[in-house]
Amino acid sequence: MEEFAAVFADLEDPRTGTAKRHELLEILLIGLCTVLCGGETCTDMVRFGRAKHTFLEEVLTLRYGIPSHDTFSRVFRLLDPAQFQACFQMLWGGGDGMARSPPEATDGAPHATAE
Repeated sequence: MEEFAAVFADLEDPRTGTAKRHELLEILLIGLCTVLCGGETCTDMVRFGRAKHTFLEEVLTLRYGIPSHDTFSRVFRLLDPAQFQACFQMLWGGGDGMARSPPEATDGAPHATAE
C-alpha cells in the first residue's frame, strides 16, 4: 500500500468539503482492484468492495464503509486525466521509463491482453 500511496501522492483530489468523506486512495485502490478482476463500472466497484470487504479492511481504513457507485463515478469523472495517467505510468513503469509486466492473477494465471 505504501508504493501505491507514494505513486498517487501528487494526484490532486478534486473534491471539496463533505464530498471528501471517503479517502481518495481507498477509492482508487478499490477501483483498480475491481478493473483488474474484470469489473467495468462503478456499480461493479461497489459490488467488488462489498464482496471483498473483509480483505479490504486489512489494508484500508474504510471509516465510512464502501463508497457508493455515485461516489466512484463522481471521483473518476472529476480527476484530472493527465495527472491520473501520469500516476498510472509511474505505477506500471516504476518512474524510470521501463515498463513492468502487468501483475499476475492471484491464482498464477496470466492476464489476457488486448490485441
